Amino acid sequence: MFKAYPHYQKAFPSLAKIPLSELATSKLMIAHANTVMYSLTSVIDNLSDPECLQEMLQKIGENHGRRKTGQQPFLDLKGVFIQLLQDKLGKQMTPQTIVAWGKTVDVMYAGIFKGMDITSEDD
Repeated sequence: MFKAYPHYQKAFPSLAKIPLSELATSKLMIAHANTVMYSLTSVIDNLSDPECLQEMLQKIGENHGRRKTGQQPFLDLKGVFIQLLQDKLGKQMTPQTIVAWGKTVDVMYAGIFKGMDITSEDD
């Protein structure tokens, strides 16, 4: 994400001063990446429980809403995420798979953005 959108690194105070060339080995970055991947795994694991899934997504949105993150970083992350999947999975990422992941991310974002909206209403 920071390679494609370096300005987002400044939004993370603990990562802001780490040179881009050192981020991949930074314990702070690895910890944050693990948190993100844990959240993604939890979302996927709860696809069969829509109520729990909605609560999780909304909570992610509320957490980011309190930080005034806005929707654009998420929208930018979608492209980076889809590209990562293509890079890692190669031919397994068929055009249909790309569309399916895009729709999955859009559904996730709907829940996240709902949480962000709730937080902004509290201000």
